[in-house]
Amino acid sequence: MKLVDLWARLSDGSARIVGHGNSALSFHLMVDVDASPKRHSPEQRQWEILRALLLGTSPMVIAMDHCVSTSTVTSASSFALKASGATGGLRAVPVVLAAAAHAAAGVAKLGEVVGAHSVADRRVTTFLLPRIEPEVRNRLGAAELKAIEFCLEGQTTAHAAVHADMTSQAISSARARAFRKLGVTRRLELISFLLGARYGVPLRGAESEASSHQGPSRTSVLSQPDECPHCTSKTGPFRDLKSAWLCHACARTFTTPEVAAV
Repeated sequence: MKLVDLWARLSDGSARIVGHGNSALSFHLMVDVDASPKRHSPEQRQWEILRALLLGTSPMVIAMDHCVSTSTVTSASSFALKASGATGGLRAVPVVLAAAAHAAAGVAKLGEVVGAHSVADRRVTTFLLPRIEPEVRNRLGAAELKAIEFCLEGQTTAHAAVHADMTSQAISSARARAFRKLGVTRRLELISFLLGARYGVPLRGAESEASSHQGPSRTSVLSQPDECPHCTSKTGPFRDLKSAWLCHACARTFTTPEVAAV
């Protein structure tokens, strides 16, 4: 099975995560490819919300897109994540699961990753993904890179501090500095950023392509902004809300002139 097929198999209940972890060289995800669908499975919208989170979208933006509260975004994504078999909650979402969401969103290089059958149990397929933090090694200091490594592994700050022989405050400070340098604010956004740096970014708007509330295609779109008029941020990232842009730096919306859709 290819990684591009994994997301669909998880969402229809025909596959289930049975383990995940990491080594010095890779992240891995073990999947039961002959799972029986659960009686109470998440709704399609709950899977869409989880996929949007895994693509690095802000919970506030997802809430606006689906006309729900941010607490509903958290509960819906947590329910879908639990149904997939992943453990540890949103704090420790497996990197390979996020990669599967990116593959389903059109990142072709990720989609071609093939899982290997377990020798002991042919029902279990293991996906291996090389570690992605080396993509930013030259942009971070040693402590910042170490903090990012623990963050990607889903380790708590206390656990990371013990293994890195640093204080919890030092780990938190190093992680915060790394986030600022990379222009991200959350772990899932970090994962999406690093996956994009190595494999390419998802197709524009792919996280909502299956939404039932999606409207007809537009003949015009908003022009790409150069900066946010509220906070003058030139790095964004800026989120296309169809009728406005959302600046992730200051969380305020603004519009730009419309141009013909491509």
